Amino acid sequence: MNFRTDINGLRAIALLGVVLFHFLGAVLPGGFSGVDVFFVISGFLMTSIIFRGMEAQTFKISAFYLARAKRIVPALAVLCGVLVVLGWFFLHPTDFGTLGKHALGSLSFSSNVVYLKESGYFDEASKEKWLLHTWSLSVEWQFYVLYPIALVILRRFMRLQPLRYVLAAGAVASFALCVYATGRWPSSAFYLLPTRAWEMLVGGLAFLYPIQLTSTAKKWTEALGVGAILVAYVAFSEAVAWPGYAAALPVLGTVLVIVASREDSRITGNGVFQWFGAVSYSVYLWHWPLVVWLNYAGKGTDLVWMAAGMLLSVGLGALSYYIVENRKRWMLPSSFWTRVLGPNLGGLFVVAAIACAVIVYQNGFESRLSPQYLSVTGQQVMPRRDNGYCFYDFNNDTRLVPSKDAIVCTLGDRSKRPKVLLFGDSFAGHFEPFWDELGKANAVAINAVTTNWCIPIAGTAFDGPPSHPAYEQCMLNRRMLAAEVANYDLVVFAGQWSNGLKAGYLNEVMQTVRQTAGMVPSVMVMPAPTRYDTNVLKRFQRSLFYQTPFDLGQYAKGGDKQEEEAYASLREDAKDLSNVLFLEREQLFAPSDTYAKSGHTLPYSLDGMHITLEGALVVADAFQKARIYQQVVQPKLALIAHGGKP
Repeated sequence: MNFRTDINGLRAIALLGVVLFHFLGAVLPGGFSGVDVFFVISGFLMTSIIFRGMEAQTFKISAFYLARAKRIVPALAVLCGVLVVLGWFFLHPTDFGTLGKHALGSLSFSSNVVYLKESGYFDEASKEKWLLHTWSLSVEWQFYVLYPIALVILRRFMRLQPLRYVLAAGAVASFALCVYATGRWPSSAFYLLPTRAWEMLVGGLAFLYPIQLTSTAKKWTEALGVGAILVAYVAFSEAVAWPGYAAALPVLGTVLVIVASREDSRITGNGVFQWFGAVSYSVYLWHWPLVVWLNYAGKGTDLVWMAAGMLLSVGLGALSYYIVENRKRWMLPSSFWTRVLGPNLGGLFVVAAIACAVIVYQNGFESRLSPQYLSVTGQQVMPRRDNGYCFYDFNNDTRLVPSKDAIVCTLGDRSKRPKVLLFGDSFAGHFEPFWDELGKANAVAINAVTTNWCIPIAGTAFDGPPSHPAYEQCMLNRRMLAAEVANYDLVVFAGQWSNGLKAGYLNEVMQTVRQTAGMVPSVMVMPAPTRYDTNVLKRFQRSLFYQTPFDLGQYAKGGDKQEEEAYASLREDAKDLSNVLFLEREQLFAPSDTYAKSGHTLPYSLDGMHITLEGALVVADAFQKARIYQQVVQPKLALIAHGGKP
């Protein structure tokens, strides 16, 4: 097949969408759909190679696999090798172990399955995963492996002409599955081949069903296609259920550009796009680790650093393209290196894979963690069912199932019937040690009903995917709240209030507070802790491990503004409710957002958003010395303990 400059330019459009989304998400909120553009291009090219080979009776599956490996593996092996070497020197052993697991998944082209088991692509935790972007390479490789086998088998039973109809039916079936799964199993729909295959098959159909167009029609078709892709980049965001129906827009746009086949296009054929198209694979490989590094360094929202990151992505990608992808133009300095690395860096691939397997086996060499380190960090975890608290955490315990048992869990004085209810999402869960201590100090029992994403409201709004088991548990929790709230003397609400502001249901939160205030003697609302733009606990643990200074003040907290605005809005709306108390951050946390332990300064923060189990205990101890506790909260709890109404 002759080189298609229009397709090469399409690669540039896809690359720029993805890179700009990852570095400057607010500028191009739907840029992640550039991956869908890549999928369509791959489907078109692979179908053309396979069908042309079958028509000429020269197609060999082994040769096809080898060609794909030569194209994909060398640059990927170099990236994984470099990251693993740097990781040994700069990453905490726990993070190093995770990197080893992820790199092994990337090299075995199973990383999409690895990430599916961990969290969603758009989750905050994704910015800690150095090789998250290789999920798409794994999907493509799985397609490359299965697609030619399926075609060769089908070819034995039918001619090439009817084979096109089978592929069309397969594309329709995959799209239908994609739409259904996006609503029911969104992470699976995002990461797995069966729900992504239609995008590549549609690209294949663009080859199998060529359309003859006039010169004028080609111009309009290309313009319409590019326009559709750009609309997807601008109009969509991570809030859109993806891929689903929405992915059809960039997919259709890509097909239109391919069908237009304008070799002389000023859009796709210009020199800049041609160069970016050529280096697109290597730039794609290197850009995401730089995004993670900026987040790791707390510079993920700094425009200057982000601009530098994008330029460095292009520079490293260009080096990878000229030195690794095009090694046939580059002579090795000696026969020794020729023997070690091999003509296609196969030796490096094997070495990298073995190294990653050893890293995984050794758990990132956690043996390097000293007893002193483990003593300092031992309680820097989330309070959950498995460590003595009540938070029903589906994300960290896959054995959990929605259950009525989750709505009964006592903290504080467990010998008594609970008269205090703690209700909310994980931001209520992280306060469980705090309320456990207050309950014990005042002989009060507290029922803690907390689970992932379950913001305290009476309706159905939910911060996570509705297909997640936490959604069903949340509905159970809310039905319990509606039915039993009047049985309590004090109800404590806690949550990530900014989600209500972003999603537009903060008024529902306020309605729930008002309704509850009309049914119980007292209501208390807890603030979310300071939100940082990076996982500051990992930064602290790394500094402790490497014995370097830790300064929490150097990390940005641009995302905290919305949290403050949401809480202030709730407080203002509730000022006429005399039995509702809003606790403030300054009444709970030290101004430094840190505490001292064993000669070290530790952050309260667990992940940049929640607080640790130990942090909650420290806050509880300090709070009992505060005026607000001694004059307001403690008298309420004392009355409840003695059977009175606060």
